[in-house]
Amino acid sequence: MEKLDVSWYVTTQEDVGGFNVTVYNMTSGKNIASSVLSYSSRREKFSEVPRGRYRVCIGTHDSLQKKRALQPAQCHGFFVSQAHTHHTHSIPAMILALVLPLLLMR
Repeated sequence: MEKLDVSWYVTTQEDVGGFNVTVYNMTSGKNIASSVLSYSSRREKFSEVPRGRYRVCIGTHDSLQKKRALQPAQCHGFFVSQAHTHHTHSIPAMILALVLPLLLMR
């Protein structure tokens, strides 16, 4: 199993009340992990990500909790091929619409 560490920063002056971070298994199409975070959060860690193809999406909601439409640029795909206990793998991704995440596989 791998650990997924997702961090980002905000690039808009629009009303952002918080973030919706979701990890999808691209093979099954299932949501395997998700978190709803406050505006002050800029990092989320997911443990025990098994082998497979995944997509991480960082969506936003406004201060009234209304979700914004997720844009393709707010997601990043990656493949976990095997567990790495002593190596760190980094996967950079740019979220252009609202946030820019940096995905790190450990």
